[in-house]
Amino acid sequence: MLSRVAIRRFTIVCLSLSVVIWLGWKSSSFGESSSGGSATNRGGKTSKSMTAKGLDSLLKSKMESHWKKGLSSITSESLSDDEIVESLVRFVNRETASENLTPPLIRAMSLLAEAKQAQASDSLAKILGSGDFRMVMAAADIASTTKDRGFLEPLMKLTARREYAQRYGFRRCVLDAVAKYPDKTAVDFLVDQLEQSDGQLKYETALNLQRITGQEFGGIATDWRSWWQKNRDDFVFSSRVQASQSVALKVAPKPIPWDEPRPSFYGMTIYAKRVVFVIDRSGSMNSSVKYETRLERAQKELQKAIKELTESDYFNIVAFDDRMEVFQTKLVQATDANKLDGIRFGYGLQPRGDTACYEPLKMGLDASNDLELMLFLSDGEPNAGALVDPQAIVVAIANHNLTQRTTINTLGIDARNLHEAFLKNLAEKNYGKLLLLR
Repeated sequence: MLSRVAIRRFTIVCLSLSVVIWLGWKSSSFGESSSGGSATNRGGKTSKSMTAKGLDSLLKSKMESHWKKGLSSITSESLSDDEIVESLVRFVNRETASENLTPPLIRAMSLLAEAKQAQASDSLAKILGSGDFRMVMAAADIASTTKDRGFLEPLMKLTARREYAQRYGFRRCVLDAVAKYPDKTAVDFLVDQLEQSDGQLKYETALNLQRITGQEFGGIATDWRSWWQKNRDDFVFSSRVQASQSVALKVAPKPIPWDEPRPSFYGMTIYAKRVVFVIDRSGSMNSSVKYETRLERAQKELQKAIKELTESDYFNIVAFDDRMEVFQTKLVQATDANKLDGIRFGYGLQPRGDTACYEPLKMGLDASNDLELMLFLSDGEPNAGALVDPQAIVVAIANHNLTQRTTINTLGIDARNLHEAFLKNLAEKNYGKLLLLR
């Protein structure tokens, strides 16, 4: 019988593989390095016919381990071989037809994005019409990295799918994919969608427009529309890539222009309409600065944020030490009565126990499939719960958030070394920022 430690390690490896492949990172989980995977003759040239035949044989197998072995042998050079690309296309078509989303399939799709043959791009375009929305999201992520304008119209047409109306994560995937294109048609699309969006999605769209155009109209849709109508014909996209903002911040980001007052939490503006506050109440939160404990400050910040929510907002609160306590089992509307109850819940928290981070993070995500934002406040690294290893927690939560795409902003009180690295990694892998607090 496997030990509990062995089972945990096996689970971590499986989760790691899924997340790494989805995000398109190069991983040694697939087997040998690319430099050692290709068959070569004595002159150093790739033996393409043998490699193609071997790959086809492995990909026709019913064993996933054979698929991984074959895919690990493919290099950028071997993608110039039409037979190899044909084999990849057959594999991708077969697996997408069976709606069998696996790490090898995601890897094969990524390889097709690197290939130059028309059949490769045609195969990716076909997946964008798949009946499985998870495959569509994976294909959209991968296709958009190519900057191939042939994918732009199919990506924009994804707004006609029912999932676009039903799933926040799907909408975000489509908008983020289109935003990768420095193209006037993409800007047209984003301006249109900004007018129809609210909350975190509107915020992310505004940031994408700002990055593409260099303009700073925030969430004011009428200003974007007016400026774009006047400047579209003569607008030239900059070839200079804007430097991305650091994930770890010592000061909360400056608010962007918005069309209504929005609440804030420790200075971080909350643009989301559906938010969960995850609050550390472990024993170390009893530490004090200037006669105020960390938990007392957190309670004041929580009260302020909840008071400023509007009736169109929804919220929940998850408190944790080595156990969890939740305000509600799901998001609730920010009515006056619910806000008062939420504030009372916050002031009822007492510092105690150790720090179990995985369970409250998962509970927070499970509050709603359309959760837009989680604010995770903690003053210590995990030392209790089902998962204690920080990297394992990041992998598990990122995997859980693959299609939901909730932004997780982390707030670290006196975070240093491993604690800071954990919170930074958690935010970075979940579309968020880390705010370092004293």
